[in-house]
Amino acid sequence: GGVDKNNFTEKVLDEIKTLNLPKNLLITVVMGGSNPYLENVKSKVITLPYKTEIKVDTSNMAEIMANSDIAISAAGSTTWELCCLGLPTIHIVVAKNQITIAKSLEEYGAIILLKNIKNISKVINDRLDWMRKVSNNARLVSDGLGIKRVMGLLMNKKL
Repeated sequence: GGVDKNNFTEKVLDEIKTLNLPKNLLITVVMGGSNPYLENVKSKVITLPYKTEIKVDTSNMAEIMANSDIAISAAGSTTWELCCLGLPTIHIVVAKNQITIAKSLEEYGAIILLKNIKNISKVINDRLDWMRKVSNNARLVSDGLGIKRVMGLLMNKKL
């Protein structure tokens, strides 16, 4: 995530390290340059048994998402982009203002919501059971045309 003040990125990487995943897996970690744990995460990445790259302050998030099979993300504003792309996502609530939308999307079946990072292994290992369903439901949440709808409404109103 951007700032990740509670260092969830490193905790997630610790859990990923324990998984028995294909060795040809590529993990992409996307972080903001102001993340206070950036150097810790860089050190952690070296210890992973999977090829892992770190992208800092990247400008091509849509491309990264489109080329991914699964995302693990905070339940912030990126949620809508992930849904629009239908990317199966495991969400972690990292702030109080994320709780309501994360729970709603979980109920809709558009995300997997983790209450405990230690559950990543169970979700990843059961991936065939949930990825297609979550992807299809996520696409129904956001089609990426919201700005056109808002502009259409504004243009039709006499301001």
